Amino acid sequence: MTNQDRYVIDVLEVATQLVEAMADSRTEYHGISELARRLNINRGRVFRILKTLERRGWVEFEPRTASYRLGARLLFITESIHGRLDWRREAGDVLRQLTELTGDSAGLFVLYGDHAVCVEQQKGGYMLQAGDLMGRPVPLYVGAAPKVLLANLPDSEREPAIDRLELLPFTESTITNKETLRKVLDSVRAQGYAVDNQDYESGVQAVGAPVRDHTARVVAAMSVITPQARYSLEREGQLINWVIQAANQVSLRLGHRPAQQPSKASAT
Repeated sequence: MTNQDRYVIDVLEVATQLVEAMADSRTEYHGISELARRLNINRGRVFRILKTLERRGWVEFEPRTASYRLGARLLFITESIHGRLDWRREAGDVLRQLTELTGDSAGLFVLYGDHAVCVEQQKGGYMLQAGDLMGRPVPLYVGAAPKVLLANLPDSEREPAIDRLELLPFTESTITNKETLRKVLDSVRAQGYAVDNQDYESGVQAVGAPVRDHTARVVAAMSVITPQARYSLEREGQLINWVIQAANQVSLRLGHRPAQQPSKASAT
């Protein structure tokens, strides 16, 4: 044993081996027995470590197959490799300006599997604020920013993503029909923004717009999230304009140079 080995915590080393094994695999989901065999570790120990990692959001459990995949919290570690720290840095002050303008929370969302994850959020000045979404995976068929991300996938990716979705209702306003979802997504892509009319959480509404990189690819979505008590059709129009302008500003910083800036369509 070297002097360095004396300071190694065995259970943490095993936990990192599990995470690395899942990251190195081409398979998204992993069974406990499979991981135990691959790493030659006792199955019960693997189970306890996975449950601990699940509690912290490092892994996610799929009950239908009793398997695990890497969790959204790891996005904050891996995003530096994928350039997402740059998105947060470029979007940070724009989000702050947006919250100062609206008084509401604003967030930057990125695609993670079949979910959207908020990687940066700023709180507004109003005492009543919408809930904290940082790091929480949100299904792509609800909310404003998630629908923006789903709507702007390439056609070859969007339809398979829709097929994989299980449209479970979160509220009475949640879209639970795939044909309806397709029509909504077509409108979102055409008009350049999405609206959440309490389809994810009762009493919470949101508007979102796409953030594009230098190739015009949608790499993120910016959203303003507000309590229903401060919402009206007139204010919806203002929020849509503001979030589009903010998203365009971040897009410009990422090298996007559109021939013509997107403008707000009629709010619905």
